[in-house]
Amino acid sequence: MFFVPFPALQDSEGRYLIEKHTILTAPAIQILQLTRQQKERIPASNQNALVVGNPIPNKIGPLNDAEKEANEIARILGTEAITGNQATKATVMQQMPRARIIHIAAHGILDNVRGLESAIALASSDNDDGLLTAGEILNNPKLNAELVVLSACNTGQGRITGDSVIGLSRSLIASGVPSVLVSLWSVPDTSTAELLTT
Repeated sequence: MFFVPFPALQDSEGRYLIEKHTILTAPAIQILQLTRQQKERIPASNQNALVVGNPIPNKIGPLNDAEKEANEIARILGTEAITGNQATKATVMQQMPRARIIHIAAHGILDNVRGLESAIALASSDNDDGLLTAGEILNNPKLNAELVVLSACNTGQGRITGDSVIGLSRSLIASGVPSVLVSLWSVPDTSTAELLTT
């Protein structure tokens, strides 16, 4: 059931389920209570937005439309996007705890065996390979974001267990984020840029 695209299901008249209902997915039933509590504790004074796009150099290659997406999202949120070689893991991790909204348009790397090795490919530096793993998110300071958007391939996947999916989305929720927007599939950066900026 985890891979069923519920918003894309159609009724007998051909109308999509998403046209009639708002659909939210929780990785486990216990998460619903946790995310409600997390949303209540987010400080109202925290209005910062962190927007990252097309972090290069990375192990996979550039995403030019991800950079366009980040710049447009940053314009909408009244901030400036961090792109290219400025979008290092150290820079992003330093700013994540101070952001109310986090939007990262980059490559996603899936590890559905261990789950916590799933990662977002940020710009590499002399000190690291640029991979921000689910395990690193989980083991760092609590986040104060009310929404994290991972505009990257397979960021909603991970190791499927009896009680949830272990990966990026679970790590973000466990770190204090009540709402996470992720993808279950590979998606072209052109399509995500169009979808998320329209």
